[in-house]
Amino acid sequence: MGLGLFTNYGVATDYPDGIYAGDLAGDTSLITVSLNPNIAYRINESFSVGAGVNLTHAEAELTRHKGGLAPSFGGGNPSDNLIGLKGDTFGYGWNVGAYMKLTKIIALL
Repeated sequence: MGLGLFTNYGVATDYPDGIYAGDLAGDTSLITVSLNPNIAYRINESFSVGAGVNLTHAEAELTRHKGGLAPSFGGGNPSDNLIGLKGDTFGYGWNVGAYMKLTKIIALL
């Protein structure tokens, strides 16, 4: 039996709100956390099988500011929000595997 706790992906950027390239730079955050319990069974000396489930939680946030585009949107402050997205989700999956030890077969050849 085994248990894995890991992240598949994580990134964050944090630019100043008033930056001229606010429509491209802004703030970004993506974090994932995965839990992977597994179990394996040794059928004989040469062959084993295993299986597990993947449980993943993800959180994301994206903010962009008007920046240099502020005049195109009727003025305003370059630090005003242009877009803002935020969300989280949960996903699941599975994995299976097999292991075969070939040393005895290779030694016979």
